[in-house]
Amino acid sequence: MKRMLENLINKLQKEEIELMFGYGSKVVINSINYSTNRKEFVIHTTLFATFNNEDCLNESELSLHIDMFPTGLNMLIRDSWKFMGIDTPIILVNKLEVF
Repeated sequence: MKRMLENLINKLQKEEIELMFGYGSKVVINSINYSTNRKEFVIHTTLFATFNNEDCLNESELSLHIDMFPTGLNMLIRDSWKFMGIDTPIILVNKLEVF
């Protein structure tokens, strides 16, 4: 399930990831656990973003990319989760690594 979700995000939504977070950015799914108390899956992800000078010419453009981090990444993960056909709700825990 972990590899399938990661491949769906990084392959099918590659253009969206690169548009939001820079060319060469990728998402890594660290773990998918099921919370029996809340009856939801908890997905831990890391976004490896590549903000370079060609993508962000000035500081305002860089802040736009960083502002897309939690909302944009959550949208991509939720869309891929629905595409997998799983109806169980999810909780997302995200981490940003910039290189």
